[in-house]
Amino acid sequence: MNEPARESEPALSGKRLLGLAAAALACMTVLGHARVLENLTNALTGDEAQWVTPPPEPDAWDEKRGGELLTTLRTIPPLPEGTRRVVMLGNSQQYTIPPSGGATAKANARPRITSMRLTSSMEAEAPGKVRLYNGASDNQNFTEALWQSLYWLDLAPQKPLAFVLQASFDTLRKTGVRAGYQTLLEEPLFLDAIHTRLANGPRPYHPDFIAAEKQWRERHALVSAETKTREWKQWSPEPALRDAMNHTELFRRREESKGFFLATLYAVRVRALGISPRTKRHIAGAPLEQNLAALEDLMALARERGARVLVYNAPTNPAVDMFFAEEYADYLERLAALAAKHGATFEDLGHAVPADHWGYLIDGPDPIHFDEIGHTMVHDKLLGPLRRTLDLER
Repeated sequence: MNEPARESEPALSGKRLLGLAAAALACMTVLGHARVLENLTNALTGDEAQWVTPPPEPDAWDEKRGGELLTTLRTIPPLPEGTRRVVMLGNSQQYTIPPSGGATAKANARPRITSMRLTSSMEAEAPGKVRLYNGASDNQNFTEALWQSLYWLDLAPQKPLAFVLQASFDTLRKTGVRAGYQTLLEEPLFLDAIHTRLANGPRPYHPDFIAAEKQWRERHALVSAETKTREWKQWSPEPALRDAMNHTELFRRREESKGFFLATLYAVRVRALGISPRTKRHIAGAPLEQNLAALEDLMALARERGARVLVYNAPTNPAVDMFFAEEYADYLERLAALAAKHGATFEDLGHAVPADHWGYLIDGPDPIHFDEIGHTMVHDKLLGPLRRTLDLER
């Protein structure tokens, strides 16, 4: 039986396209002024889970947090002659600052994080000698830290004098190499460096290196195929629309809106499912071994290239009991042993920040992030060890 003929869909004319573009811009303008996501987040969290980050300083920290790592590292301003860089790597504890005790974050806050404070102190003691760059990112694991370090040690125009590595026990359950880090593979020399690591015998993190390259190649193949098959013969409104979008508040604040969206998801998860980041969890097995192997290789490679290493155990909130005591004690012992084996300085800052200087989430104390006073305390604990690591003791 023959199917009835279908009416052809009307072509999307220029007037229709302009109408859709105008409607989209109008919606974005309204939503931007209404601050829907911000208001929804505040309604769910009660203004409790507010965090701030430092203002953009391309020579001080990666404000995109690994989102576009190749672009970020390529555009770091060069250091003055005679100045050496110290690269600090870790997770969001290094650049995210909450108001302590659940207070509301101050408008237009411009916090100074630990790495910035260390730069100021080193400048006061040894002018023009050292500047810290913070390459931390959310939940950065040691496979990713090693991945990023290969760029610093093999490709960076100015090789680092030293690395300051934050070891956070909670992050050692994370694996994989995120897409933003995979952008480094666009540098042929970096790809060579990855292949050299893979050729040096099997290591626990090698499957993640291989998977990252595979994902990167698949994305490039997809983009290439789309480019070859796409034949745009008619005028496209996309460039004009994107230019117009840059004038809307919602589009300009898209990164901030992303943060509110993630905070909203977290609030829904806590209130609806009762799942909390403070839930006690085992940190053992393959993810732990993979991270410790990557850390060991990072320290060995840095020493081979003439860079010094300071590794520290990250502060933990004394009001939160996230870890199993035996596992945590074994981790600390192994961390200290690895540092000693590779001639690195080790500091245990697990108890460096008291409970009243940590943030507050909607369901209790923040287990990861401490306030600006906490950053001052960590600075005070790290300054002496950093001096010794760099042979700048007074």
